[in-house]
Amino acid sequence: MLVIASRDISHPEWAGGDVYLHQLTSRLSEMGHEIIILCNNYSGGDSFSSIDGIRIYRIRGGLLRPIRNVLVYSRLRKWPEIVVEEVEGPAGPFFSALYVKKPLIGLWHQPARKILFAQYPMFLATPLTALDVVYGRLLRHRAVVVPSLASAREVEKLGIPASRIFVVPGAPNSNPGALNAISSLKPPFFLTLGKYRAYKCFDHAILAMKTVVKKHPECNLVIAGGRNFSEERTLRRLSENSGLQSNVRFLSLSNPEKNWALANCIALLVPSPIEGFSLASVEANSFGAPVIASSGVPDDVVVDGINGLRYEFGNIQELSMLMLRFLENPDRESWSPRCAKFSRQFTWEKSAKILQQVLESVAVIQSELNRNTQSPKPSQSIDGVSLGFSPTTEPTVPSQNGKK
Repeated sequence: MLVIASRDISHPEWAGGDVYLHQLTSRLSEMGHEIIILCNNYSGGDSFSSIDGIRIYRIRGGLLRPIRNVLVYSRLRKWPEIVVEEVEGPAGPFFSALYVKKPLIGLWHQPARKILFAQYPMFLATPLTALDVVYGRLLRHRAVVVPSLASAREVEKLGIPASRIFVVPGAPNSNPGALNAISSLKPPFFLTLGKYRAYKCFDHAILAMKTVVKKHPECNLVIAGGRNFSEERTLRRLSENSGLQSNVRFLSLSNPEKNWALANCIALLVPSPIEGFSLASVEANSFGAPVIASSGVPDDVVVDGINGLRYEFGNIQELSMLMLRFLENPDRESWSPRCAKFSRQFTWEKSAKILQQVLESVAVIQSELNRNTQSPKPSQSIDGVSLGFSPTTEPTVPSQNGKK
């Protein structure tokens, strides 16, 4: 299998989508699949390496990356039985549907429209949103893998038939490791995790803290994750202008420190306009922490009243009220068992088995298409997740009684 992606897991700017891809492909490799990931190189990166049984080919990025993909594929095209393309990301889309004749799967975390309008000025974001429509047209006869039901619904709106959309959920880290306390940080605190990017809308969390701190001046907000110094300066200015410089902490956490923060926070905040899955949410749940999620987080990942609370994206007042609800609720600890139980639905092993079945189903579908016959209706399911999204009979998250 050849995977055309933006980055591999060793990239200094890796993000949640790269973790998702690596966790799945590394387990497919353990199952016996031969996998090559073709991705962007980075400063100090080797052109070729092997990670967890996956061969990594790194090439120069930039605007000409799609053409370089074609050149590499022309040399490899006899090798892969199936090709997977990461549709959106910092280096994509790559338009491999124009030249790949073998079975092709688009890995589409989420349509980019909401991210683009949150990240860029309107004059730039507006034309870029056309890429979602273009790729919807290119992939309408192919298969698409998405990480959540919410993404499946959005992709279907772009013209992908429901029967060609396959839901393969993400999961928390099954072996998170040790917990190291952060000596300079004392509870109570709320936590955000992720790269410092405008579209993550961490500024909403800072604005919500103004109301929280009025009633609870001892409470802090920890903003942790990938460092983007330009965005960090913007967030720091906002916290200073809001009089919250002593309550908003910008921290670069080691993995054990991140684990401690997840285990000890009041709640994880996810204020972004859209998330394909939100690995941070299920990871927080695995440590017993509830999530306060915007409407941009898939409703099959954060279920209101079960493993967190939901609010309408951009409603700062509602966000602050939910933060106060957790902070002042004497039953906050009762959420932890429910959250941990919810997170156990998701495992990378289970998702890898689903993806393996998707690969087999796509090979059959493509074979039928090549013979110009009607494609089969994928009504199968694995571990409770339907193969082939349906707007009337929706796939469900993996049940806790599914096979491991």
